[in-house]
Amino acid sequence: MLLGVFARTIGFVAPLVIVAPAMGQELAPATDWSGIYVGAVATGAMVSSSGLAEYEYGLAGAEASGALGGTIGYNFQQGNFVYGVEADWSSGLSVEAETYNSEYLRGEADWKWLATLRARAGIATGNALFYGTAGLVFADAELSGCYDDNCAPFYYTYRHDGTLTGLAAGFGMEYALGSQWSMKADYLFVGFPSKHAEGDLAYYGADLSTSAHMLRLGLNYRIGGTGVASAPEAVPAESHDWSGFYVGAVGSFGLVEGAGGGVSSGVTGWDSAAAAGGTLGYNLQSGAFVYGVETDLSGGDINGVSDFYTTVYYRNTVDWNWYSTIRARAGVATGNALFYGTAGVAIADVDQRMCTYDDCSSSFGRSVSGTRVGYAAGVGVEYAFAPRVSLKAEYLYLGFPSKYVSDVTSSQAEFGTSAHFIRTGLNVALGGGQRTEAADLHDWSGLYVGAFGTGSLNAFDGQGSYMSTPAVDAGWAAGGTLGFNVQNGNFVYGVEADLQGGDLAVSADWYYAGANSSDLDWNWLGTVRARAGIATGNALFYGTAGAAIADKDFRYCYEVTCGPGSYNILSSGVDWGYAVGLGVEYALNDKLSLKAEYQHVGFESEQSNDNFNYYYNNLTMSADLFKVGLNWKLY
Repeated sequence: MLLGVFARTIGFVAPLVIVAPAMGQELAPATDWSGIYVGAVATGAMVSSSGLAEYEYGLAGAEASGALGGTIGYNFQQGNFVYGVEADWSSGLSVEAETYNSEYLRGEADWKWLATLRARAGIATGNALFYGTAGLVFADAELSGCYDDNCAPFYYTYRHDGTLTGLAAGFGMEYALGSQWSMKADYLFVGFPSKHAEGDLAYYGADLSTSAHMLRLGLNYRIGGTGVASAPEAVPAESHDWSGFYVGAVGSFGLVEGAGGGVSSGVTGWDSAAAAGGTLGYNLQSGAFVYGVETDLSGGDINGVSDFYTTVYYRNTVDWNWYSTIRARAGVATGNALFYGTAGVAIADVDQRMCTYDDCSSSFGRSVSGTRVGYAAGVGVEYAFAPRVSLKAEYLYLGFPSKYVSDVTSSQAEFGTSAHFIRTGLNVALGGGQRTEAADLHDWSGLYVGAFGTGSLNAFDGQGSYMSTPAVDAGWAAGGTLGFNVQNGNFVYGVEADLQGGDLAVSADWYYAGANSSDLDWNWLGTVRARAGIATGNALFYGTAGAAIADKDFRYCYEVTCGPGSYNILSSGVDWGYAVGLGVEYALNDKLSLKAEYQHVGFESEQSNDNFNYYYNNLTMSADLFKVGLNWKLY
């Protein structure tokens, strides 16, 4: 329901008042956003939990939930550049994950309240403000892995109850409805380091974790201020010159994930991480549109440990010796500020282990080491405080396909890893570029169709009859797009739908006392999304969010044949979820445009019975999509 409100609001609330850029300006004058504001916010979230229930069952789940809360913030403004700080508080989020065989096992995460404290910065034009945000998140949460339906005290029941501190990052759009009222829609990821929980009878222990992807709608009231557009002379006639080579230093702070499964259990854990490194990049600039390529190399304390124990001490570890990215970067500049999105390839040298003793000396220990190749995607802001020196802050997500390994007893497991980083850096421009004049503002309004290709990382986590494992595989797809845009000066908004199919699959294999495997196939995947962004010259930089729908076939197999007998679990059908992402589109002529887009799609967990109606599993699936396409404007 919240996703539907999001889409309808974009189309019908925004007043159709055209505010065009004046001569010599790259962006239209902006509404005055400066000052203090308060507001109310409604949240629709996909809340996830991961942990252990009893000594041999790893539990992971994702469940839709909702919350209501309040906001307070303060904005500063320099022409079209708006920056400040925002805090909010909400209540009402929770998730459950369940499985059973001869026992009933449950994992839970109950967020009694959630609060964030974040920096916020972006580009304003006319009545619209497009922004990125990152900072800290706090939650009073009860995490548990339970042996029975009631989570009664028992050897195998683990609990952690207290305040969690983690990171929050996202992006959004706010629209001024009048002199003081504004409406906003944003996406926010929040995640926390794992917490170790002792069993109720102080004999068993496990690491428990939780996170959420949130789509939020809010109404803000600005205290004081005129709410009118800035005077034309207050808007710089042109932005800082970002063109040419640059070098820099960067620091990374965030969360690193280690995931594995196989003998006895599968478990996912998150730990805090920090790193430092260097950056090299090159920018091209056409008016206010800045695009280019950036590479970096970092190393530091990027390690994660997940512990769980019964009569044996189990440990899952991950260690990134270094990581590097090679990414495209594109965004909109105004004055001394640059607001951008980025996506590309991630490379990391990773050591990963899952051991049956804390010193990993057991014959059941598994390990995999070497270079991983995956993807990176994020959003950031950079500010030039001197002709050649700039400061940047960005959020970056890195994900990698799983690695399949065996131990000395021929038992197998899948190992996966990913990271969420908030990064700050200092760049020095070396020159060597040439800025070109901005093209006339392209008309994006009207109906369009298109075709695109997708490279993807497809993920699932599921519990079977004896063991579980998370897994991530690379895939591809192709499809078509239909959309409609409305344009108010530099502000473009509308709705888009797409449908794609191909090799959108993921599989996991492991062995212990049987030949076990899991396979997930998405026969097709579609989305219906709101889309809003800022246009300058021939370029459009946008965010998008809405509903995802997929037709899937899933199977958990206890035997090699995966037939109708034993404890095999089969599930097929259509599932609904969410989609969120960032993109850039460039008009090649009046009708044809080229776009590149990153999307994350996620779905609620689904429970499925085995063929004997004795076991059931908890399947959780998601995907990260990198899309390149061509659109054709019909009118």
